[in-house]
Amino acid sequence: QERQALAMLGFSRVCTDYQINLSCVAHFGKQKGDMKDQYTRPQARIAGSGACSGFTDPQVYMLDPLGPKQPWHTLGWNPRHAPAEEFRFVRNAQGLFVPYELFDAMDRREKLLAALPADPTSASVLLKLITDTLQVSRTQAYKHLEDLLRDGWLVRTGRGHYTKAKPN
Repeated sequence: QERQALAMLGFSRVCTDYQINLSCVAHFGKQKGDMKDQYTRPQARIAGSGACSGFTDPQVYMLDPLGPKQPWHTLGWNPRHAPAEEFRFVRNAQGLFVPYELFDAMDRREKLLAALPADPTSASVLLKLITDTLQVSRTQAYKHLEDLLRDGWLVRTGRGHYTKAKPN
């Protein structure tokens, strides 16, 4: 660890002298196989993390999903002079990372669209359907109903009645 610390300190001085940034990527871990015997801090799971955190600037790490209760990857960064932050991502159909919140919102919209009946339906029935499908309050269901109307997924067929829009 001492040799790593000296190397990091040397890199830091070169960067300061030449006013440059040096971004290094390393893929090496010291994680133990048993999930119950993990290091608490994700950045501590990086081999040589003591020297890295002591003699470098931000550390960035990515954690794999932890099963169905946590289906997202966690990207975290631990800067020296600011609070640490974490961001959640999932892979889309092309294998690219997209923010989990965006993916979750798209997934919810797909579930909702699949649940909408094709026949004209009253607003009260639609609100109950939205509440049950998305597990949201009636107020939130009303907002989803407004969003579906605004975005053209639902069409008003009469007072208090709506139908699923026909695909173009």
